[in-house]
Amino acid sequence: LPMNFLNSYISLPIFLLTFCSTALHCFDGNWVPFDKLEFQHLFGKVNLTQVPSYDFTALNTVDRNSSNLLSFSFHGQVHQFEIIPVKEALFDHAFYYYNRHHLPPEKEWHRIASCLYTGKDVTSEHNRIALAGCGKRKRGIASFEDGTYLLIQPVPPNARTKMQNVTSKWNADDTLHVLHKRSTDYDRTKATCMHDFTELKFKDEPASDEKHHETAAALKGPLTVELALFVDAKIYKQFRNIYGNDMANTELLNFVLATINNINALFQHPSLHPSIYFKIKKFHVFKNTPPELADTVHGNGEATLLLNAFCQYQNSINPASDTDPRHWDHALLFSGYDLYSGSVKAVAGFAPVGGMCSPLKSCTINEGADFGCSFVIAHEIGHK
Repeated sequence: LPMNFLNSYISLPIFLLTFCSTALHCFDGNWVPFDKLEFQHLFGKVNLTQVPSYDFTALNTVDRNSSNLLSFSFHGQVHQFEIIPVKEALFDHAFYYYNRHHLPPEKEWHRIASCLYTGKDVTSEHNRIALAGCGKRKRGIASFEDGTYLLIQPVPPNARTKMQNVTSKWNADDTLHVLHKRSTDYDRTKATCMHDFTELKFKDEPASDEKHHETAAALKGPLTVELALFVDAKIYKQFRNIYGNDMANTELLNFVLATINNINALFQHPSLHPSIYFKIKKFHVFKNTPPELADTVHGNGEATLLLNAFCQYQNSINPASDTDPRHWDHALLFSGYDLYSGSVKAVAGFAPVGGMCSPLKSCTINEGADFGCSFVIAHEIGHK
């Protein structure tokens, strides 16, 4: 390989030594030249010596009458899923109208919204998949009966170009996907999910709210949670750096929709009762940070301060009446900050416990730049 090619990845020596006998054989050893930002975007902030099991594949789809047959391989094992579109079940009927300033033109939006899928393995109904994306570029999650999951993501364009420059194994018109495995154990990057609401105090919070308790009755039917999704400026900047200015908006929208589609599928697993469905009411990307969420307000990602600020911000713009078509039940912040709390430097997410019924406390912040945030967000919502 050219010396300038090797020098550009000298920041990953431990990883290269672990996975490749020599730098000249890295690609044949199943290593693709991701830069640091792409690496974290795909795999999260994992230790470079403990990269999850991963593989490259093409997603093959065969159209059928009422469903599609999706097939892919992972380390030589072929998986086949029968997938069906969820259509626009994830969105409120007035979603586009109220969010049109943050979305693509209407025709393009409906095309994107129609490319959300769920499905089952053709050999076992216990193996499920959620998938999002039009054309060849898709993101999703496949869950298996043995408790493992495969995260499915398109290879970023720059990394794909580098792969094609190294080998002719992949045709120029192929869109590669990277699949990596994770288990049900909640150990992503050994990060902490914080839930203790006693540490979180809101200024100007009514005293009665602290004493407010509700007893939840056992519910047998499916539940619907209406969501507001906010993406901070740091994540938007990361997507511009990875995908370029032309692709950043579309890739970010697809990423967020795929994440919620994943979460929706996780909460409809046959083992969970009742099933919980999510409906998106609001989508907002902060290309410019509002003053209420400025760095100085929360110390560049201190979890308690950021959650405090975000919960107050979302509550201030959420219509109070549940009958208002713009009202949401729960707000999520996809954050690009490295969240921390005191000496704890790896906080994956933070949420009040039992706050779903309180407009001020029904909110969650999550490190949201990598696709593994699907599990973090589902974990946090599960504590609501």
